[in-house]
Amino acid sequence: METRAIKCFLLSCLSFGVLLWFEAAGITLASDADAPASHSEAASTAAVPIHGVLESLGVFKNGVLVVRERYHVPTSGLFRVTAPPFPVHGTFFIQSDVPIETRSREEKIDVPVSSEKIDWTTDFCGRWLSVVLPGEKEPRVVRVMQQSDDSGENESVDVDVPFSNLISSRYNMARTDVSSLNKSVLLQCENGETIWLADSSLVSSVTLKDEVPTTVSRIKPVLIFDVKDVDPDHGATFYLSYLTRQASWAPQYRVLLKDEKELEIEQSAILINDWRDFSAEETFLYSGFPQIALKNTLSPLSPGIDLQQFFNSLNQSSNSGQTRDSAYMTQAIISNVVSPRDFGGEPALPTLAEESSGNGGVDIYSQSVGAKALRKGERVLFSIDKKSTDYKRIVRWDIFDSRDYNGRVNSSPDAATTSYGRTTTGQTDGSTFTEPWDVVVFRNPFSFPITTGPASIYSNKTFLGQNTLYWRNPGEKTFLPVTKALGVRVNSSENERVFDSSLAGRELRFGSDYTPSLHPQAWGNVVIINSNRFRCAVIDASIELVNQRNEEVEIQICRRVTGIPISESFEGFDEKPEIVRRTDFRPYYYYYANPHSEATWTTTLKPMEKRVLKFSYQVLVLL
Repeated sequence: METRAIKCFLLSCLSFGVLLWFEAAGITLASDADAPASHSEAASTAAVPIHGVLESLGVFKNGVLVVRERYHVPTSGLFRVTAPPFPVHGTFFIQSDVPIETRSREEKIDVPVSSEKIDWTTDFCGRWLSVVLPGEKEPRVVRVMQQSDDSGENESVDVDVPFSNLISSRYNMARTDVSSLNKSVLLQCENGETIWLADSSLVSSVTLKDEVPTTVSRIKPVLIFDVKDVDPDHGATFYLSYLTRQASWAPQYRVLLKDEKELEIEQSAILINDWRDFSAEETFLYSGFPQIALKNTLSPLSPGIDLQQFFNSLNQSSNSGQTRDSAYMTQAIISNVVSPRDFGGEPALPTLAEESSGNGGVDIYSQSVGAKALRKGERVLFSIDKKSTDYKRIVRWDIFDSRDYNGRVNSSPDAATTSYGRTTTGQTDGSTFTEPWDVVVFRNPFSFPITTGPASIYSNKTFLGQNTLYWRNPGEKTFLPVTKALGVRVNSSENERVFDSSLAGRELRFGSDYTPSLHPQAWGNVVIINSNRFRCAVIDASIELVNQRNEEVEIQICRRVTGIPISESFEGFDEKPEIVRRTDFRPYYYYYANPHSEATWTTTLKPMEKRVLKFSYQVLVLL
């Protein structure tokens, strides 16, 4: 025992000596009670709630939002936002003149009780309640006893995740109603008795005996801004900008034919909000076909997104052909489609406007519609602009090519409507207008582009029809099909010309430098191009037009041809057709033989007049 006591004394002296040495060196040891709080704990307790102002909100048709929010803080410190943006990856930025560090996490915070679903076993813990227990008729006065002091691992995070394609079990359970889960609870009665209730959902009623609380604690995702070097006399303002999802807009047009020469067109918009309640100082409606490569990938800054989910989402984006965008955007009414071929014979691609008005040119256009405030789930319809302009009403008929690339007659009944991969603007439900249609022709009178959307046509109070208006820049001509021209009868036919048999047998040979052109000396004979044999045929085409109306009709016709039209062969036309080659030569030998052309002209028919139009063209038929 004496030896052990001596050892303890020596250890005490050694410890005391070490402490004296630390003190002489200026080193102090802090106890656990005196240890400073971690940065995370400090942020949780010291962060001041702040609310931003939605300075601007841009809305694309495909559901992408362009958000800019403004925040002001009076001093340096930690500030908390309880509505994280869940931005598209790579689009979240902070603009500020002072240093700001941003972190995201989940915290237990007090929120208004009116905005939450109540769980009486946790929200009213420690309070006296009047409860009707299972199997009893009379209420008991009890108090819920605290069972554990965990971090709320059984609580759900009530978060609206704006990306529906995320594969995450966490978010599949994000809106679980905790009160619907079976869980036990300990109840203390007034007489000191303790009741263990195995299933708290079996109680028939719960009544508070004292004042109803105004707030409850919930785990919520938050953003913490650590703002530094703020001038206390002026404070600091910073801006958040990011892309997110869950709102859209849809344009629509009302076209009123006021008389025979003037129409009125009104563009209105339906704004669809499935994002959140918002009040924007300025709202922009975006038109265009944006490329957003990671539009379906949440930023890793979003609360609750772990690394595996982030990498999985990145892989899905890279494998889904983002450069081609989603099917949602390829719909004509959702995206801004420039018609592959309009009714006017003009170039399908848009021409540059004289002024871009600061909108980044004609490819992306943002139209300001002022301040807007919408609740989540709300839709609003409003007018954007209304203009009057001159118009002309004509009948339009597209005659599709009857031959394929190698000059042979199309065997498929639908092949003619898709000759060399082009169709008309007259498309509805995938079909094309191969019959004459009444068309309204006018120029875009707005100071902004006509973006792709449905148009309804009226004459006074009479509804005439509905079709699609495609993207057109200010001042650009557009063609709006109205209804089928039933009063105009048409027919198109063609026959291969027969040549004198005494001229048969002659052959023309060409090498790799062959250029498509007319070869009258070879008509009815064989042409050899790079050892490939063709019959040089001449097709005589005929077009019959009959106006059954009691008024004069202007008919614009576009005839598509595989081959080379013979300009001297046109008969019965009011004007010489404009012939344009529409396709480049292909890298295959037989494509070189026959270019693809269009002949466009206008013919005027008097009431009850019949007209027959004729022309011929050369085509090389692969043998």
